Amino acid sequence: MVGSTQFAALRNRDEIRTCKECGHVNSPFPVEGWGRPRQVRRTTAVRAAEAAMREAAVTDA
Repeated sequence: MVGSTQFAALRNRDEIRTCKECGHVNSPFPVEGWGRPRQVRRTTAVRAAEAAMREAAVTDA
């Protein structure tokens, strides 16, 4: 999920969306409509929480 959001950010740059032949600028990919940034934030938070819990379990053992 993180990679797909990063890929979309790269693909949505003006120089990538502009046709080298005619100069037409394509519309950016609508990442917000897919909810990917929100999913990435939530997944990142959950993974960080899981890592913290695992680390705490190791230190308490």
